[in-house]
Amino acid sequence: MENISIKIFIRIIVLFINILGAGMALLVSSRKAKSKESTLFGFMVLLMFIWVDFAYFARITSAEIGLWCIRFAWAITPLFFITIYLFFKAFFQKKTDTIIPQITLIFLGIINIPIILFTSWVIHHIYFNSQGILIINYGFLVWPFFTEIILLTILSYQILIKKYIKTKSTKEKMKIQYVLVGFSFFFLMNSIFNIICPVFLKTFHLYEFGDYSTIVLLGLIALTIVKHHLFGVKVLLSEVFSGLAIIILFIDFLLSRSISEYIWKSILLIGFTIFGYLMTKAIMKEIEQKDKLEIARWQLESAYRKLEKVDQAKSEFLSIATHQLRAPLTATMDVISTIIDGSWGKLNSEQEKYLKEVFHRARKMVEVINNLLNLSRLELGRMKFNFRKANLEKLLEEVIEDLGCQIEAQKRGLKFKYIKPEKPLPAVIVDCFQIQQVMQNFITNAFHYTNQGEIEVRIYQKNHSVVFSVHDTGMGLLPDEKEIIFEKFRRGERAQNQYTEGGGIGLYLSIQIIKAHHGRIWVESPGKNQGSTFYFSLPITPPGNNPT
Repeated sequence: MENISIKIFIRIIVLFINILGAGMALLVSSRKAKSKESTLFGFMVLLMFIWVDFAYFARITSAEIGLWCIRFAWAITPLFFITIYLFFKAFFQKKTDTIIPQITLIFLGIINIPIILFTSWVIHHIYFNSQGILIINYGFLVWPFFTEIILLTILSYQILIKKYIKTKSTKEKMKIQYVLVGFSFFFLMNSIFNIICPVFLKTFHLYEFGDYSTIVLLGLIALTIVKHHLFGVKVLLSEVFSGLAIIILFIDFLLSRSISEYIWKSILLIGFTIFGYLMTKAIMKEIEQKDKLEIARWQLESAYRKLEKVDQAKSEFLSIATHQLRAPLTATMDVISTIIDGSWGKLNSEQEKYLKEVFHRARKMVEVINNLLNLSRLELGRMKFNFRKANLEKLLEEVIEDLGCQIEAQKRGLKFKYIKPEKPLPAVIVDCFQIQQVMQNFITNAFHYTNQGEIEVRIYQKNHSVVFSVHDTGMGLLPDEKEIIFEKFRRGERAQNQYTEGGGIGLYLSIQIIKAHHGRIWVESPGKNQGSTFYFSLPITPPGNNPT
């Protein structure tokens, strides 16, 4: 009764393998019609039919017929491995060998057929023992035969491993992992049950496990071809081992000897099937979540790269536009200046007044353009600094004189104080023009945002730094305004109402310039309408050192 159950079960397995193989061939053909991969896969399925079916027939017929069947199953084995190699070459490398190597390989596969089928060199003879198990006596060429199979296996592994190492695509790596698992399982099962067990251990009743492992390999290859999205190897392994465990439990269930044994084994089989399904589903859900996170990360990176390109294009445009705008404005200012000086004749008071206003507006426009130009240079990494040793006190005095601070203060009804250092300041290595720009920005901002009171400018040495500060009694700063005023194009709402012409660039440029000098910039303010003090400090650089 037990032997009959096993034989029936084996017949079911063989029938299942044939149906599944045919279904996979049709599925692959429908997805990859007329492709080289589809043709090679179909040929692999055909060779699998011959291998599995003729090996099965050899075990259920007489010894005479069985010898021809088992020889035929063995005869197509090298051709099966050659087809696997050619398929890997076509599918993963998107190319095949030149016609001569292909023909040579196929010729080697075909020449095995008559040698194995019509001679006793590989399989000498077979017989059935007292238990009805097929026993094979090998010929003298059996080891060259096994060596041929192993060499073809190594060549196939070489393609998979090289492709896995070289590829950067996660999706491609997943495909290779699927095939690697299937191919490794197939090779391991055949090595154990078709070589080690019969040749070394003289155990012949486990041959089927090696033969039937072909369906696992072909199943994973088919899945790799037709599926656009593959789950991880973790899912694959859980499915494979769950499936194998279920098969073993099912066989054990069929071999039960009593009703109680049927009952508890059926409960175990059903319980394990449900557990395997839930475990696989949980792993798939985890991988899906990881995939979503990976897609989101990729989308964020892609958006960031696009923003970087847009920002760079904007900076390029600013650089070009400001260059084009500055030249005609500078020429216009030169002409107006000569007219005001009387080079083209004397002006009446009204003409002079309006021309001076035009000149003032043009100069403001040039300042804005220069700020934009410097901004684009900074962002494109093209800002050049001309560092040299200089006295910051002298640089500050030039700025105060150029701005006409005392005259400007009188016009606005303010007091202007310049507190000189108590002792001479040490020389500092700076870009004089850029540092004067920062000083000018601090002082002009103090005038813009102070309606009454005073403005006090100081420069002094503190420890190993020279500190410059501008204090005013103006509108002051709220805590949230302190956080944004050094950002690009950011201004507080009160500042916009007080001085409408500001662009939110000056302080941003100032902080970048001071950073380039390895200095520090900051602001202090008690609060609204309580004034503010802007500072920057520069390190006293020892002779011979350069900030860059």
